[in-house]
Amino acid sequence: YFDKLDVYKLRTKGCKRPYYEFDGQWVKLEKKPVWLKVGLGKHHNFVLPVRKMTYWSKYGCTVKSDKSNQFYAIRFPANMTIKTGEQLYEMNKAKNYNDFWKALRIHAISLFNIVYADKDNNIFYLENGMMPQRDTSFNWSGILPGNTSKTLWTNLVPIDSMPHTIDPDCGYVFNTNNTPFHASGEDCYDGYCHLPKYVDERPGDNNRAHRFMEQIGMKNKFSIPDLKKLKFDVSFTKAGKFGANLQELVNLDEHKYPDLKEALDILKAWDWKAEINEYAPPLVFLTMTEVFTNHGCSDDCFISGVNATEAEYVAGLRNACDSLRKYYGTVKVEWGTIQRSIRGDKNLPVRGMPDVLSPTYPERVPGTFTFKPAYGDTYTMFAVFGKDGLEHLEALQPLGNSLNQQSPHYNDQMELFSRQQTRPLSLKQSDVMKRAERIYNPL
Repeated sequence: YFDKLDVYKLRTKGCKRPYYEFDGQWVKLEKKPVWLKVGLGKHHNFVLPVRKMTYWSKYGCTVKSDKSNQFYAIRFPANMTIKTGEQLYEMNKAKNYNDFWKALRIHAISLFNIVYADKDNNIFYLENGMMPQRDTSFNWSGILPGNTSKTLWTNLVPIDSMPHTIDPDCGYVFNTNNTPFHASGEDCYDGYCHLPKYVDERPGDNNRAHRFMEQIGMKNKFSIPDLKKLKFDVSFTKAGKFGANLQELVNLDEHKYPDLKEALDILKAWDWKAEINEYAPPLVFLTMTEVFTNHGCSDDCFISGVNATEAEYVAGLRNACDSLRKYYGTVKVEWGTIQRSIRGDKNLPVRGMPDVLSPTYPERVPGTFTFKPAYGDTYTMFAVFGKDGLEHLEALQPLGNSLNQQSPHYNDQMELFSRQQTRPLSLKQSDVMKRAERIYNPL
């Protein structure tokens, strides 16, 4: 939803020495041969040099289509700076609010939401990114004319003008990949600049955002246990357009579809949670996956919903029931039986579903009818600030801290994650040295 890249079609003439039109003049297209090192073999131990021709125009890097012999230029801010590492360094070294904003104004990180908190009770959300300032008289969603300076943007929307919420009276900021124009309570929006639509074309809030707002509105103050419960929540909400889709599935008439009565009884008794002992999530996941696939949906349909017919829900639910009976002999199968967290020698039931606050995005394990999260919940950290700074820190990985299969830390946090428990963490050098398994100098 963050449109930071543009493609231009150049009007060219000539073959060996191509020129392209720009503001009524013919300009020579820069060309330079490069040698690419292509590794062959299992371990890439044989390197073959391959000669390729590269092109450059006023718009930026330019490529030639093998099919049409047309030239296309690609322009995006991320390849116009080498200061990304510098900005990350300065952000990590910042000691206060002003230092952090000074680092942000280097403006060299092309994408990523930023949420901030410090010991002085400053908090903010920023839709951070390198967004071009464009002439809004052009349609920037398609291929652009590459023969005019009117489409050649050179400046970025200033970082201070990007959507943000700073120190809202509601006392919190959040982001769940929802619209950046909704980062706190309804009465706590900042005054945003009138930015063009292409800054964020997200159609609204997803299930996670709706569920977060339901939870955060239940109390005036939250303890750490309260926040943990909120963070590890695996419930769907009836609010939002995807919630309406789920309601359409649950509301199917068992008298109209008697062959689906057992499945519909399970759905109608469901508490809308994706816990491991629930019977409804397998039916919901299999049905909605089929509906999403038929409509070419990705995460956008958790925001916009899907315009499915009753017949599509019925067909999806029938296929879900057939699959469960085929592999398990019944439609009454617990979610933890089907969805498993698998790494190394560990195979555990796992809760969650797509777009809940503690999400999983399952993919089928080949040769089985079990599903393993391909991605979803990731690094989680709880930080408590006091008058003297950071007072308490705890964290969790769903699997482990190592990619080395021989390491004891390859999968040593799986049990913690299954219990929604965290591990203690410290940034004090003395604590780190006490707990260190190995102390070494990489140089």
